[in-house]
Amino acid sequence: MKKSFRSRVNAGFTMIELLVVIAIIGILSALLLSNFVGVRERGADVGIKNNVRQLKTALRLYYNDNQRYPESNGSGGMDGCVDGAQACALGGEFADGSAVYMNALPVEFSYYAPIGGEEFLLRVTLANPSDGDIAASQSTCDLSVPYYSGTTTDLDYFVCSD
Repeated sequence: MKKSFRSRVNAGFTMIELLVVIAIIGILSALLLSNFVGVRERGADVGIKNNVRQLKTALRLYYNDNQRYPESNGSGGMDGCVDGAQACALGGEFADGSAVYMNALPVEFSYYAPIGGEEFLLRVTLANPSDGDIAASQSTCDLSVPYYSGTTTDLDYFVCSD
């Protein structure tokens, strides 16, 4: 029984087979890459929600010391920093002169509170529209209060006073 050398020499991949494998790898990488973009959005949203919850804790500490929450300045900003009258800078320190409540405020949030400071409402915009916490926060917080002057979108996440 004589073995043919022809079958051993021609053993390999054809150009068509290589193109099919490359196409399959390209399709799989495109599917995975689009999934990674969603992971980044969800990760950023988790960080934003944690920052807003920390701000809620800082506001509660402020309330314990001053028997009121800081007033809003009417455009989504928060008064009450440094001497109790200056507007708090986004990304800056939240302090009232006697205590530091938060070293660095979240960079993007809107703060709404009535005169007298018995309650507050915080709003941030998230990137992931499929986040279930968005709808839960909108139903938990009363958005019909007269001191809330913002428009609500499907991406707005709210934190309110208890």
